Amino acid sequence: MEQKKSDRQNNNQPQNQQQQEKKQKSSKLKNFEILKKLGQGSYSSVYKMQKKSDNKFYALKKIKIHKLNKKEQQNSLNEIRFLASLQHRNIIKYFESFYDQENQCLFIVMEYLDGGDLYQHINYLRKKNQRMDEQVIWIYFLQLIYAVKALHAVNICHRDIKSANVFLSKDGITAKIGDLNVSKITNQGMCRTQTGTPYYASPEVWKDQPYDLKSDVWSLGCLVYEMCMYKTPFRAQGMDKLYKQVQQGDYTPVVEFYSKDLIDIINEMLILNPQKRPSIFDLLERPQIQKRLQFLEDAKVLLAQDPNQTGISSSNPNYTGFTIQDEDLVLLNSIYLPKDFNELDSILPSPNYDNHRIQKNMIEKQQDDKVEVKGVLV
Repeated sequence: MEQKKSDRQNNNQPQNQQQQEKKQKSSKLKNFEILKKLGQGSYSSVYKMQKKSDNKFYALKKIKIHKLNKKEQQNSLNEIRFLASLQHRNIIKYFESFYDQENQCLFIVMEYLDGGDLYQHINYLRKKNQRMDEQVIWIYFLQLIYAVKALHAVNICHRDIKSANVFLSKDGITAKIGDLNVSKITNQGMCRTQTGTPYYASPEVWKDQPYDLKSDVWSLGCLVYEMCMYKTPFRAQGMDKLYKQVQQGDYTPVVEFYSKDLIDIINEMLILNPQKRPSIFDLLERPQIQKRLQFLEDAKVLLAQDPNQTGISSSNPNYTGFTIQDEDLVLLNSIYLPKDFNELDSILPSPNYDNHRIQKNMIEKQQDDKVEVKGVLV
């Protein structure tokens, strides 16, 4: 009788342990205080939140992963992989990801920038009937070149570069690219899936042809044009007319309020033939770009811009100068989608709020992990 009682107690121990582990996993959200919703999509939401242990603000992306199809689930894990790999000053930083069993949702903790996005800033200036100063455009443009260069250096095609995916610091100095949800490693240099936002999509994407990293350069060209003209270069009523405009390269020239240097660069990025269109690495070699890089590196001359418009000013105490040396970037191994979502936490990048250490930790973890995870390759 005592033996049976002991057996029952032993049998209950794994169950109790599993329940305790489940409770611990489902409690990670309790580490944060949700402050407000920043945005919402069909199956995801982004919140501004505060971490209780350090009182700092972060962006929390909530993904209803159970409601996504397999491809969309893979995109979510790809985004985590890419963000964790690319600890770059002009790409939204990754801090943590976890699966919450109680909510049955995947969460990504990212850097929060409180200056809104570039699309909002453009709309703000348009309503004020005020042009964006060219030096401000160059400041943002150069930072985005470095962000895209970091992606392309490890063969990641962003595939959705647009003003709404560029985030600004409150002082208006820093620009960072985010939302890598549809980003993809180029397969032998080419992508094939038609994706992204139509107004920024390259001619080759529109034609449903294989495309490479230069498709991102086209999208970046559309974005820089938008900063000048407060509209994307190709606008039409209906997708058929928009398709025709893009294929013909039919857009209103940038106004001469802006310099020939800037206009020439925009026109070059919007070359229809991707073989003749410059790569992001080619752009960096252009004289128009090079002389502005030196301007940034010297940090002696800043923007002659009204601080009330963007906060950019040579007297801004938060300005610390720009460096143009790229960090060493290493793409982390592919993440596998487990058959059981409750196993996600064991294969996601470890929580790490020290961004200088996260790649080292992940690479060491990959080298130590000898057990193959069964599931779907992402």
